[in-house]
Amino acid sequence: MHLVHWGKKYKHGTHGEARNPRKALDCFLGGAEKGCAAAMVDGGLMLWERGDKAEAVRWYKQAAEMGDRVGQTNLAIALQSGEGTERQPREAIRWFKLAADGGNDRAQYSLALSYQKGIGVEQDAGRAAYWYNRAARLENRRAMYNLALCYQDGVGVRKDRALSRSWMRRAAAAGHARAQLERARLAEEEGNTTEALVYCNLAMEGGSREAEASLVSLTSHLSDRQLLVAAQRAEAWQPAGRRKRQRCSRA
Repeated sequence: MHLVHWGKKYKHGTHGEARNPRKALDCFLGGAEKGCAAAMVDGGLMLWERGDKAEAVRWYKQAAEMGDRVGQTNLAIALQSGEGTERQPREAIRWFKLAADGGNDRAQYSLALSYQKGIGVEQDAGRAAYWYNRAARLENRRAMYNLALCYQDGVGVRKDRALSRSWMRRAAAAGHARAQLERARLAEEEGNTTEALVYCNLAMEGGSREAEASLVSLTSHLSDRQLLVAAQRAEAWQPAGRRKRQRCSRA
């Protein structure tokens, strides 16, 4: 819809337009009033971010009822947390399932986590692993990491060290900080200290406090040249399959 297009321009300050959140929200809500599900979701996100969560949930629900997968996921997140609406874990599961069956990786990850923790549904490690696998294959990095742990510990799946390491590497390459720290440890075990330092640096930049201690240990074994190469590689690094993601939006 035309209003969604303009809303994105104003929101992100693109195509020659100055960034203007107020105009962006007006465009999205204008589109939402005309029945556009995408506008409902994008307008809902902006309302959510400014603290008007009840109104955001109202628009998410309308989009969800129209079959919008992102709207369904966002509504489920709100229902599960009780933000902007009454907490309804079982109802959240219903919406997560609809969105997950429709191919939304965030819904698949959230559904897996719900099965793992027993939130709104009976705990089921097998179902959790199944949905982590579905989301991981859509490049959801948190699902990749959790699936790696499932294979590592044999939770919901048969223990498989090779698959665990494979998914851990993929999660690290996608930018998951804890996976990057594990990747650093694996690289160190394999004798690749430069690679270990690259991922240790990345994990630290991603907020891993454990990475700091590992970094001190690693740097004591490397030459100045190796340190320089590792620093350059870490600086140039970009997540594999990089996609812009936001907590509750497509915009």
